Amino acid sequence: MTPGPLKAGAARKLARAQRRIAEEGEAGLAEEPSDVQAEGAGGADEWRRPRKWMRAEKAEDWRKKELERLNCTKYHYLKFVEKVKIERKLKSTGRLLKVALEAEKEEKAVSLRKQLRSHLADHEYIVHYPKHLPYNALFPAQDSDASKKRREEIKNDDPRDTGRRGQCRC
Repeated sequence: MTPGPLKAGAARKLARAQRRIAEEGEAGLAEEPSDVQAEGAGGADEWRRPRKWMRAEKAEDWRKKELERLNCTKYHYLKFVEKVKIERKLKSTGRLLKVALEAEKEEKAVSLRKQLRSHLADHEYIVHYPKHLPYNALFPAQDSDASKKRREEIKNDDPRDTGRRGQCRC
């Protein structure tokens, strides 16, 4: 029994599949195993990696997001309280600085500017603390040398280097 003529839709699908096979053969992609996927939309010289690795990276991203979410909810109240304290200090220091400038007390104004910079740095520390790390409080009841060192490292760290940072939006 001979096969009958193809329907119009089936003929188009067959022609499209044949074109794809021909294009893959020209680009040298026909020999690659099916579990390898391109890194991006680059040329043939671009490095390729197995899909297993991509799944592992997705799992790692999911774990990191989950850790960020847990830290966000766990330290939300502590960060809120510390932020309120720092904002209160900023407000009072700014008010004192304004009074000192009006009274032309230059030495006092210089020391108040230093305090203001310190309070602003503390505010930035709270707002831009890395979400994937456990929060290290600015005003702890007990403070160890390790936590002081870590706090200074975070303060001196560039926020653009550590990926996602910022205040929780939860």
